[in-house]
Amino acid sequence: MKISQYIKSLKIEKVKTDLLRILFLFIISFIVIIVSLLLLEAIFYFPPKVKKLTILSISGLVFLKIIFIVAFLLLVDKEYFNKYSGWSLARMIGKSIFPDNKDTALNALQIETAKNKNQSSELADNFTQSIAKKIERHNPKKLINKKPLINIKIATSTIMLLSIIILEYITSVETR
Repeated sequence: MKISQYIKSLKIEKVKTDLLRILFLFIISFIVIIVSLLLLEAIFYFPPKVKKLTILSISGLVFLKIIFIVAFLLLVDKEYFNKYSGWSLARMIGKSIFPDNKDTALNALQIETAKNKNQSSELADNFTQSIAKKIERHNPKKLINKKPLINIKIATSTIMLLSIIILEYITSVETR
């Protein structure tokens, strides 16, 4: 496996993690909006026109979110964001796998992608192959920091639990 292929797989894992984080943030905001609207509906009875407008607004937000995700994926593919570029991912690999010499993966990527006549191609190939073998032993999923994703999952679960409690309270008050 080449270093650039490993970086692509790391990029995919990083994008998946970031998209999951964005999805959980969207779920949190969606739950807050729905619970708020249900609370307002319990206090004030909305006419059907307002309910239709609310449904259309929420549908529009979901559609905008889908457009945002597609645009995000296109920009990541074009390496618009620096944190998804091959060079920054190579630095991340270097920090995780080669803590004593953090630029090793970056240097190997530069040598692999450069077609330099001033260097020995056999020496360059040996160097990049040895680095690629060391990198290949590591799973790209384990190089990505999952702590923010875990925190957002906990926050989402907490908000979901609170919304269930609030909705249960509303229904019990309405039935009295």
